[in-house]
Amino acid sequence: MGLQLLALHDLVWRLAFEWGGKIAARRAVLLAATTPILNWAVLMGQETGLTAVAVCALCFGLTRWYQARKTGWLALAALAAVVGASTREYGLAFPLLGLGMLALMRAPRRALFIFAAITLPATLIWPLRTWVLT
Repeated sequence: MGLQLLALHDLVWRLAFEWGGKIAARRAVLLAATTPILNWAVLMGQETGLTAVAVCALCFGLTRWYQARKTGWLALAALAAVVGASTREYGLAFPLLGLGMLALMRAPRRALFIFAAITLPATLIWPLRTWVLT
């Protein structure tokens, strides 16, 4: 019970720690823990909770990739974009957001290609299926 909530709070901690240090991480987790609608959405598996997890994981993965330039962090960010894309009707914004952030980071073309190769096929499957059935 609540493993997904622990995962969200862990992601919030890690992201806030990367961006602002220990004090920012403590404040971010306290804020996330005291936000009832966020906790409820994550615990019941609602798309709002999955969107929050996807955004945190996408930002964390891209931040770590920017620091280390290791493909594993890029894959984590891409998978987070896939999760975000599967949660909402505007989900294709997540891969585009990731590609835009990589462009702002002046990522090499190889990184853009890897991110796009992971996210775009996985995120286009459902809209294409719906279009074919329609």
